[in-house]
This record gives sequence, structure tokens and C-alpha cells, in this order.
Amino acid sequence: MEVLDHRATEQARRDLPGWIHQGDQLVKTFVCDDFHSAALFAARVATAAEAVTRHPDIGIHGNEVALALTTDTAGTLTADEVALARRIQRVAGGHHHPVGLAGS
Repeated sequence: MEVLDHRATEQARRDLPGWIHQGDQLVKTFVCDDFHSAALFAARVATAAEAVTRHPDIGIHGNEVALALTTDTAGTLTADEVALARRIQRVAGGHHHPVGLAGS
């Protein structure tokens, strides 16, 4: 497990818009079109996470999917969490509304 130094942590924050580093977690909430879209997105995240043997906390609240990627080292980011967050960003397609586009 590679713990990121300050420079790498700052670069990860720039590369991962909307993700917040809180203690030993990276967290982000994605907004989907509706509950069904949120559930589909959560399933896609689960599949992506399982492929790299990581297990994020996933919460679905209406049309929102809250994700928390927990690190194994208190207060620091590791390359594993950053890689998973990048993978999730690709799953989301870079859209604010990851499954479909709200309002379209």
C-alpha cells in the first residue's frame, strides 16, 4: 500500500473534482436522474470496485449516491483509494448526473 506524500495528495485533489478528503476517507456524492438511475450507478460502482478488490461504503438516498472510500492508514490517502476514485469517475463518465443526464 503506497501512502501518498503531500505533493501527490494535492495532485489527486486537483484530478478528482468533487471528492473530499475527510480523515481516512475520500468522499463524494453523485446526483442521478432518479432513484432507479442511482441504483444502477451504485451497481456499476460496486462492479468497478470489486474488480480491484476494494469495498467502498455506498449509500443511496433518493437520486443521490454517496460514496466513501476508506483508507487503511489514518488521515492519509493511498494510491489504492485514488485509483478507485479515478475508476469511479470513469464509470460516471465525468458527468454531474452519471446515469443519463438529469433534465434531458
